[in-house]
Amino acid sequence: MWFDLIFVAIICYIKLVTCFYIESEAMKPCPDVKPQKNIDVDKLLGTWHLSLLVLDSAHEDFVETEMCVTGEISRLNSTLIRQIWTVQSEDIFNEPSAVLEFPTTVDKSGVWKVHTPLGGELKATVFDSHPTSHIIVTHCGLHMGRLVHLWTAAVTRSRTLSPILRLRMTSALIENGYDPVVSKVITWHKC
Repeated sequence: MWFDLIFVAIICYIKLVTCFYIESEAMKPCPDVKPQKNIDVDKLLGTWHLSLLVLDSAHEDFVETEMCVTGEISRLNSTLIRQIWTVQSEDIFNEPSAVLEFPTTVDKSGVWKVHTPLGGELKATVFDSHPTSHIIVTHCGLHMGRLVHLWTAAVTRSRTLSPILRLRMTSALIENGYDPVVSKVITWHKC
């Protein structure tokens, strides 16, 4: 039950106005993506912008225009990094709508444990990253004794998602088993 609350809380923060809930039965197993080897975490530090969010849902793709999500990754020690994500809405005058902090343990190259604000833990698998342009990471968590897919996020260094970079990230998603027919893709074009 606590897992459902964490998932709904995070998605509500991201979606702000349009909050939705995915029924437990609709949650799909964690995708079998292979973690990228030899990731230099120090090259991933700095500012990132949420550009794509993939959810398991049979709904149409959606372009988000009312808000932006920007994150900062910093190193705390040899195995711990901190992610701070700020949700900025156009409706609120230059004040963040939400700020989420996620201490993250780097278990091994491409496999992270994300510690949630409510005390839970998510498995994050980085399966495609180019430190100067983007990171694609799948987030999974335990629900009723099984590891389920929550979301896959693609973040970029640039605030604007170029068509070439979107194509590159979409190709990486498809190569790793994502099906554009059954996945809902939320896109941020200009933040």
